[in-house]
Amino acid sequence: MAHRNKRNSYNFKTLDFKKSILLELENGTPACVLSQREKIPGSTLSTWLKNKEKIFADCAKMDGCAIARNKIKLYLMKKKKALTRETIDEALYIWFKQARSKHLPLNGSILCSIANQFADDFQLDRISQSWVETWKARHRISKLNTNTNSNSTSSNQRISELEVDTHTDCINISKSDTQTDTDSIDNHTDTESVFDWEAENLDYVLEDCSESDIRTYNIDIDTEKLGLSHRMSFRYDIIPPKVLDAVQMSHIFPDSKTFVDKPLRATTDELSQAFNALPQPLSTKHLKEFVEKYFDEEGNDLESIVPTDFNESPKFLETIEDNRLKKFAFSLNQKWKNLGMKIKPGVQWSGKKNSLLYMPHPFIVPGGRFREIYYWDSFWVMKGLLVCDMTETVKGMLGNMLFMVDKYGFIPNGNREYYKNRSQPPLLIPMVHIYLEKTGDIDFLRKNFKLLEKVCYSILVSNTRE
Repeated sequence: MAHRNKRNSYNFKTLDFKKSILLELENGTPACVLSQREKIPGSTLSTWLKNKEKIFADCAKMDGCAIARNKIKLYLMKKKKALTRETIDEALYIWFKQARSKHLPLNGSILCSIANQFADDFQLDRISQSWVETWKARHRISKLNTNTNSNSTSSNQRISELEVDTHTDCINISKSDTQTDTDSIDNHTDTESVFDWEAENLDYVLEDCSESDIRTYNIDIDTEKLGLSHRMSFRYDIIPPKVLDAVQMSHIFPDSKTFVDKPLRATTDELSQAFNALPQPLSTKHLKEFVEKYFDEEGNDLESIVPTDFNESPKFLETIEDNRLKKFAFSLNQKWKNLGMKIKPGVQWSGKKNSLLYMPHPFIVPGGRFREIYYWDSFWVMKGLLVCDMTETVKGMLGNMLFMVDKYGFIPNGNREYYKNRSQPPLLIPMVHIYLEKTGDIDFLRKNFKLLEKVCYSILVSNTRE
């Protein structure tokens, strides 16, 4: 039994993972090294090599389904007033039917990956493999590895493929008509028949999706440019889509945020020309060399600073009688020295070479991989800063947010290009309120009153429904 479970875990590896391993083998990495590093039996690697053309072809088909996934996301975000786990359920079912109509190999690992991509799209908690198993049972999806040459159910015969282009600009892949395996599905409930209708008519429904609808539901307007599935909803006018897709789907960085935070060393046109000149099929080695040549290290557009109003021993410490709690509070106060940032002046004039949105004043970041501000996180940051009497830092952060209101008409999720298509709970007014309570700085309010009115108006308009 243990041996069977072990084999199943290898079979459940995603197509992207298999493809990345095969590319490493092509680039000269010894099979024994990969086997030891990834804990994959040599016999499994041999099977993947034998089926290499089929795996690459299936990856190309999956790329096409990624565009379908973005259409499904767009449709459901317009349709639903509230996004819940049920939205993921419906999205995954529609995607499943589309993937099945393309005869894609499906397993629990792939379904879990797609479901979590939908969860990220809808800004919901990620789901587990057990949720997928429950989902399969709920929709009466049974039997993995059913032969696709067998007669499909009547409902599946009614499913028409989404009109998407399955070619990819990233890697030249020879497609194969090799027979693949897929899931089978039993008779559907009434709810599932509605999902079937949605899968059939998704393109028709999307014709009624206006630009204002899309803006209201906080998704990227330019859906036609959405390429392969990566979690960052990134503006393609900075990094060309084929470059972004190739790097993100190659998984040369373990964190998908790493690449999109790297400043460019060249213009977008120069980047496209250099990428088009890379030898095909594209290897991981060539991609890494390309990124090292044309991109700076993430964080190079920022300067770490100690806030000018930082105080080693703020007054509130004197009110704490318990020595252990006082020591703890002192250590927390020290964190401000490590979280202060300011954007280097060159970023403001660099053109489209940074995902970072320029702000004129220093600010506090969450830390770690998060080197930018986040809208509603900043409310809680400011409360802590005010407890520590760091009013000038708070005033600067409020100035940054009003700067973005003036420039973009609202405050994005964070000061990154890929956050400009959405926002967070509107807490700017409460931020100004707690600042005024602490400082009594009425001049700040008078000076920025028009911008604060603009924020209130944008909230009112964005939440109005006919």
